[in-house]
Amino acid sequence: MTVSMYMEKVSATNIDSELVEKISEEYDVKLPELVEKLISVSGKGAFVDGYRFLSFSEILYAEEDWGISLKKKKIIPIVDCSDNDFIVYNACEKEWQMYNIVDEISFRHTDEFTDLLQ
Repeated sequence: MTVSMYMEKVSATNIDSELVEKISEEYDVKLPELVEKLISVSGKGAFVDGYRFLSFSEILYAEEDWGISLKKKKIIPIVDCSDNDFIVYNACEKEWQMYNIVDEISFRHTDEFTDLLQ
């Protein structure tokens, strides 16, 4: 599946309020519509053009699984880009970022999610 095909699927999906509410409560954030839709289609995850979109449970339990502080920073992981780099939504900054979970630093900040999928 290509990124554009996956994003069409995301655009067409209905928001699953139960899943979104769990993530919103866990990270104590208000999420924008795109993040809500990405969470709603997350299910078991997906491989798209070499990227691994995280499953719902990976998003929900990322902090525990990785042993790093994401909730306090209000960083919601969405895509594994390999080499410990992830595309995340930073709810404090209201932007998309690449985030390295080893160094715990963000880079490549943008307002557009798909800019980071290139």
